[in-house]
Amino acid sequence: SAIRNSNPGVIVFGSEPLGPWRAFSTGANNFGGPALHMTKGGGILLAARDVREQRGDGFPAVSKVWTVTENGVQHPWIIPSGGDCAYQSFADGTKGDEVLLCYYSSHEYPQTKGTGMNPANIYLAHLKVRHREP
Repeated sequence: SAIRNSNPGVIVFGSEPLGPWRAFSTGANNFGGPALHMTKGGGILLAARDVREQRGDGFPAVSKVWTVTENGVQHPWIIPSGGDCAYQSFADGTKGDEVLLCYYSSHEYPQTKGTGMNPANIYLAHLKVRHREP
């Protein structure tokens, strides 16, 4: 489970219904719109927003994709994004190793006055994912 909060986001593993549960920080601030996806190869991906630094002149977020392991998250990739961005969603692609990622981002429209009333576009990223045995 991925837990959204205003602090660094958390990913949690455990056995239902009562655990035991283990939680790991993603290190992503203002962790927004998290999505989890199990790949055809059995791996798990996590996508979410990460606000790298707080500034008064805009919303300096990026969308990231991490590989999820039993020890937390690894290998963050920044996908083309910036400004305000979030609400990622995964789907399997048509090719065996392809994963589709849909998200919104306002990086094409500078937000010099902070958040609000700035346009954003919807993007579709084609990710090529290869599962490796541990």
